[in-house]
Amino acid sequence: MKGEIASYTGLFQDSGISRIEIPLIQRDYAQGREGVAVRDIRDGFLEVLANAVEVGLPVSLDFIYGDFVDGVFRPLDGQQRLTTLFLIHWYAACRTGELEQPGAWANFTYATRPSARTFCERLTDPTAMAGGEQSSRWLMDQPWFAFDWRHDPTIRAMLVMIDAIAERFDAIDPQLIWERLTRDDDPVVSFHTLQINEARQGDDLYIKMNSRGKPLTPFENFKARFESTIAHTGDRAREFARKVDVDWSDMLWPHRGDDDIVDDEFMRYLGFLIEICEWRDGVVTSGPLGPRANALFGPGSPRWETHLKFVFDAFDTWLGTEIPHYFGEVFTNAATAPSDDQTEPTAIPLFGRGAQVDLFTACCRDYGELRHSKARSFSLQQGILLYAVLVHRIMHTDEPMTRLRALRNILEWSGDEIRLADMPAILNDVDRLMIDGDLQSISALNQAQVADEIAKAEFLASHPHLEGVVHRLEDHDMLRGALTSFDLDEVRLADRAAAFDAVFSHENQWADASAALLTFGEYQRTVPRSAKSLFGTAAIGQTQFWRDLLAGGQRDRIASTRDALMQLLDAVAVSGINPTATMRDIRDTWLADREETRCLDWRYYFVRYPSMRSGDSGIYVRHGEDIGYNVRMLIKTQLNSWYRDPYLLTLWEESGQPDKIEDPWYRGSEPERWLKFRRKSAEIRCVEGGWAVRLRSAGQKSGPRFLQIMESLGWTQSGPFEGVVPVKQRPGDGRIFDSVDRITLGREVVARLLEGGF
Repeated sequence: MKGEIASYTGLFQDSGISRIEIPLIQRDYAQGREGVAVRDIRDGFLEVLANAVEVGLPVSLDFIYGDFVDGVFRPLDGQQRLTTLFLIHWYAACRTGELEQPGAWANFTYATRPSARTFCERLTDPTAMAGGEQSSRWLMDQPWFAFDWRHDPTIRAMLVMIDAIAERFDAIDPQLIWERLTRDDDPVVSFHTLQINEARQGDDLYIKMNSRGKPLTPFENFKARFESTIAHTGDRAREFARKVDVDWSDMLWPHRGDDDIVDDEFMRYLGFLIEICEWRDGVVTSGPLGPRANALFGPGSPRWETHLKFVFDAFDTWLGTEIPHYFGEVFTNAATAPSDDQTEPTAIPLFGRGAQVDLFTACCRDYGELRHSKARSFSLQQGILLYAVLVHRIMHTDEPMTRLRALRNILEWSGDEIRLADMPAILNDVDRLMIDGDLQSISALNQAQVADEIAKAEFLASHPHLEGVVHRLEDHDMLRGALTSFDLDEVRLADRAAAFDAVFSHENQWADASAALLTFGEYQRTVPRSAKSLFGTAAIGQTQFWRDLLAGGQRDRIASTRDALMQLLDAVAVSGINPTATMRDIRDTWLADREETRCLDWRYYFVRYPSMRSGDSGIYVRHGEDIGYNVRMLIKTQLNSWYRDPYLLTLWEESGQPDKIEDPWYRGSEPERWLKFRRKSAEIRCVEGGWAVRLRSAGQKSGPRFLQIMESLGWTQSGPFEGVVPVKQRPGDGRIFDSVDRITLGREVVARLLEGGF
């Protein structure tokens, strides 16, 4: 029997088997258990067998193996399939009269319990079944059916299966069922059989395999159902059965899980390919794979041939390929990519912590799984990139690295556009890009980044020698593919790229960078439809906030950012000294000029005092169109979190952080923020004309003393105990500038109030 192919009845005819006996070490019959999951598996398996009988296209149920001693075959693997086939043969024999003189096929029994053995004997006893029906109700009503058999799990499962068989096979001609199951040549259901001669050896192997009583896996059921679905394709169906068992299994074997089988990996990759086919049809759906596969590949699908070819190609393309090595040549993890600015990039860095380079293995491991956040473990972005790789490999497209790089860049900035409902349109974009190299037709992904890719492609077409420079800039974690903050200047781009890496690859230089940038202009980026402005941050580890400033968005909307950045990089590039010293020289020279010309505005204070730029997020919320003197410095990203007033924080720190003044933290969107004295309710805040000061509770002594101090400071009184200590100002360039440092003035006001006991 070793290595043979046989049908159920052929086991008895050709292999010398006189009886099949399910051994004592086996668990109970599982395919007839109750429960939704098992019912789906049972219905799927019966559907496969019924379709095989109706259509006449053979289906293989893989290997069965076990002990063969003295004519008795004791299966170690195959119990579930053999039991189900025994019951189907019994059902057909009852309806055709074959049970009146049962053949060797009826010698099927269970050694697990005496009750199960006796039940199998009664089923095939012509006397017991005379005039009977093939239903659990009729069987349980018979005098030979012991009442306590209802509690035997194997018998109860057989009864469930008998009813399921009767329901599915009722409409099929019983003679057709019997003939196609039992014919000698080309039976519609067959096994590969394997004999293990020593019973003890078989027991040991069985225990090691730990497969007792397990029903068919979801993949085994899906595979059988899928073979039935594509039965109308003829040779393709037979090719699928062969490749699944041999070629594709061998290809997937290195990617197997801890269970040393590739069923789950098959299902995940197939699930991915089925979803891709649906998206290519413009369909977004979910649910069990069986019905979805039938809709795509069944005879009723107008595009079944196209879809089936894609699935075959998507498997075949990996045959003979060292898949991890291949992906290692295409992609790399940005965190481990070489940082030497003279190194020509080869593999394309993928961004994000723990970015998976081997997308095929990631798909086989994670597709269909969800994280705690309900997001896909194998993300839509990963799926798009894997699809792009497949398109290249199947279609043998030109310039794959150039096109994959452009796609990586676009996907990086298309987070808001990558939604499940938009995947059909996105795949169409990917097809146009990977097959034709057409960036212009991309419509479903981020259009600002698409425009950036078009600009870079046109630039490199004229200046191909700068490709390495452009790629190194794109691969910088702060830019992640977006170069809208760079002028594509063929003369200065290389020097600017080197200067950018020198400045922004070292977090301890970010504070100096933010100050130096402000000397070249109002470089901040305004968030559309918001009062927020983005500046970048001095906070270590907060690359994202610089990325929000320097990358993404439309080129024409960040002109001020780009102009300031280019001037800074040019200065660093020509300085000949280290970037930190260069940026501090730029800062000090600019501050000296402003102080000499007495042109002190909000930029002066931001550059002069590091605490003005100390918010972790680099996000500021304006009160009007200009930053000015009424602005909130966010630590996080929302006003409902704690934040600072940069002027009040700087005043508090420059005053020595006196314990008689509260640490200035704020929350909410109140327009007035006050620096509060702890003792006498004195308060101070920054306004356009200087410092507003007030006394909230005035006593007989404190009130007059407060007024005396304020009058000595030259305040303009606006209420009983409220007014403004003015800062000297002058007009210039259509604006009003401070002539003296308002922080110095505010420090004097605070000192006088503290001296006065407030």
